[in-house]
Amino acid sequence: MSNWRLEQAVDYFYRQNPTPQGPTINEAKIDHLFQRYRDPQCPDRILATGMELFLVTDLHIDPESLITLILAWKFSAKTQGEFTREEFFRGFRELGCDSISSLRNKLPSLLSDIEDKQNFRSLYLFTFGFANLDKHESKSLGR
Repeated sequence: MSNWRLEQAVDYFYRQNPTPQGPTINEAKIDHLFQRYRDPQCPDRILATGMELFLVTDLHIDPESLITLILAWKFSAKTQGEFTREEFFRGFRELGCDSISSLRNKLPSLLSDIEDKQNFRSLYLFTFGFANLDKHESKSLGR
């Protein structure tokens, strides 16, 4: 094999144990989903109607639940109540999903992910910026 030569041993190890590949993501399937949810008037965004279809009808989650916030965090959403095309694709890629069923199966692990201090801190910081009222128009506050 390597006769105790470090370089040969390392080379042998990596040839025998290649780096595991992540799940194969089918971009066309993600695009098909995006087309289902996108707003007809703003084709690069998923707005209220599409969000309801995505969250409530297909994922079976409450839009006001913690998991919805976690999804917004994982998708790196900039605006509450909507996803851009880029955010939607980024989120599915980051989570290693390309279908509603694979995303639905991932939801329990997303909840357990925030038990990690670093992930919880990241979610907290995201939430603070995401919910910042100064960047959102609010007629009820007279702005």
